[in-house]
Parts: sequence; structure tokens; C-alpha cells
Amino acid sequence: MNLFKKTSPAEPEPPAADVPPAPKETTNKVTGKGKTLDWRQYEEGGKDNRGREIDNVYALDKKYIIYFCDGDIFYDAEPDLLQRMGNADVALARINSLLPSGTPVDPSVREMKRSTLELAADAYEMILLGNVAEGLAVLSDIRAKLQTTAEAGRRLSYQMGSAFICVILWVVYLLLREKEKIPDGWEPWMLAAALALAGGVFSVCLSIGSLQVSLNQPTTFLLIAGATRSIVALLAGIALLLAMRSKMVAALAYPDGVPPDAATELTMVEMFFCFLAGFSETFVPNILRDSEKNPGSKASEQEKTAEQVKAAEEAKAVERAKAAQEKAAEETKAAAEAKAKADEAEKAAQAAKADKETAAAAEARVKAEAEAKAAKDAEAAAKAKSAGGQNTDV
Repeated sequence: MNLFKKTSPAEPEPPAADVPPAPKETTNKVTGKGKTLDWRQYEEGGKDNRGREIDNVYALDKKYIIYFCDGDIFYDAEPDLLQRMGNADVALARINSLLPSGTPVDPSVREMKRSTLELAADAYEMILLGNVAEGLAVLSDIRAKLQTTAEAGRRLSYQMGSAFICVILWVVYLLLREKEKIPDGWEPWMLAAALALAGGVFSVCLSIGSLQVSLNQPTTFLLIAGATRSIVALLAGIALLLAMRSKMVAALAYPDGVPPDAATELTMVEMFFCFLAGFSETFVPNILRDSEKNPGSKASEQEKTAEQVKAAEEAKAVERAKAAQEKAAEETKAAAEAKAKADEAEKAAQAAKADKETAAAAEARVKAEAEAKAAKDAEAAAKAKSAGGQNTDV
């Protein structure tokens, strides 16, 4: 016989020899009225000894019965079998605490509850048949699965509460900025709060898997707890911006150590630190705790840092001026050298011109001398010719 197969009251009754005699009719021990019914006589549509209407007889045997009333699981059995059901009853009670009570209105939830209890009924039948360890293991697995699902739903409620506050503030901020209705001086502080909220929600999303929740906490409590986490992140972002612009931690955000005034728009560094303030639950508290322990050390440290930055800037300015002077001297020297080369080139050109003119003059003089000599020679020849003619006449 299949030990896990559901039986129906319509099936033939076992042989008379295997069925113990029915108990005598007695007064109902629960109500004090009427007759006590033998659980072997339970049937669908009837009632049990406590007056509950039986919806379904899930399993029926000569030594036990498992049935459903109003969506919940019940059983009855011989006294020797009841002695082994203590741990199973504890496990079933824990399972029922994780399931909706009564008959759920939602069909999907109703079907989920019914399938879960049917699996629990299978485990009960295993225990009644003697497989106690296996049946308890099944009940433990059912409880673990339901507990995981319930915890995931409560973590999601916490996350939704945190994200809801963040979305509301961002929508308000963007609408006011779009319509240019943000009061004067409020814009950087609203943006700091919004960025801190975003950091808080990001932190919740990253750590949601390790968030400790209690199954006894209602959903509204977890929604409020998540919203409270966002409010703490908002206050942390505002507190950090206040600390930065009041010179408490100015060296972290401003290279020169001098923060802007309260109404100035946020810088990229300030935006990052506001986001970090909302993300980390210990960042701002540590700053405030250190400031409380050493109220003057932070200011002196900031002043010292500002002096160091100022001295470094002055040293850089001196180095830049010295480098500029050296560069100007080099440029002057190069200009002088270029001028000297130009003068030398000009002198060389003048000398070459003079040499050229001297050579031309010498050539002209030689030519003139040659022409003069030729003229003299011609004159002498003419005179000689004239003298020869006179001698002939004589």
C-alpha cells in the first residue's frame, strides 16, 4: 500500500478483524454535551469532537487520521502514536505562525497555504508511520523556507521605507529647483540632504541581506524603521556640510583650507562627502565625537594646515618669480648675442663693400693710367710723325 497516498472516506472499510471496536458513546469531554465521536467516523462535511467542520480528510488509517478544518491541519491517532508527536506539534506550531491565519482572501495566498500544509500533512503521516526523523526534517525544511520568505518580505519593507523618504525629498528638491522657488541660501543644504539620503538608501540596499529582522515585527514598524534610517542619513549630510563650512574639517574638502560661505553652491568634493555621510553610519558620529573630545584641536589643526598651505603657495610664487627672472635673463642674453651677430654680419658686409669699392677704384685707376699712357703714346707718335714730315720738306 502506498503510505503517502490520500484515502477517501468512499474507499471500502478495512476488514472487521483489523478494526478495533468502536468506543462506547460518552459525554463530549470538550463541550460536556452530546456524544464523543470516534475519529474513525470523521468524514468531509462532518464535525470533529470539538465541533469544527471538516473540510477534507487528508489521510485515514486504522491507527490515525489527518484532516483539514478551516484551512488548518489537525490529526488524531491511537495513544501509542500520539506519544511521538510532541516535536512534530512544536514544528507545526512554528509553521502556522509563519502562515496567514484562517482562510486567506487572496487565491494565490490561499493556495500557497494549502500546499504548504499538505506538505506538512505528508510529514505528519511519515511520523505516524514510524519515520520520525524524516518527517521532522521535512517540517524543519518547511519552516526554514517560510522563515526565509517572511524575513525577505520584512527586509523589503524596511528598504521601501528608506527609499520612500529619499524619493519624496528628491522630487520636492527637483520641483522647487525647476520652478526656481527654493528660498535663498537653501539650495546647497537641500542638495546635501538629498545626496545624504541617496547614500543612506545605497547603504541599505548593499546591507539588506544581513539586516536582522524579527518575525514578530509588523510591516508598519519596519516601514517606519527604514524611514528613520533615511532621516538619520539626511541629518548626517547636513551636519557634515555644516562641519566643512565652519572650518571643522575644511582641509578635507578645500585645498586652500578656506571654505565658502553658507549659501554657495556645493562643490563636487562636498557632494561626495555628503553622499558618504549618508552611506556610512559611523563617519559623521566619529567626527562629532572627536570634536567633542578635543574642541580646540580641530580649529588649531585647520589653522596650522591653512598656514602650511599658505607658506607652500608663497614658496611656489617665489620659485615662479625666480624662474621668470632666469628666463628673462636668458632671453636678454640670447637677444644680445643675436644683436652682436647681426652687428658682426653688418660690419662684414660693409668691409666687403669697401673692399669691392677699393678693387673697383684700383681697376679704374689702372684703366685710367692705361688710357693716359695710350694717349701719351699716341701724342708722341703724332709728334714724331709731324717731325718726320718737316724733315722731308727740308
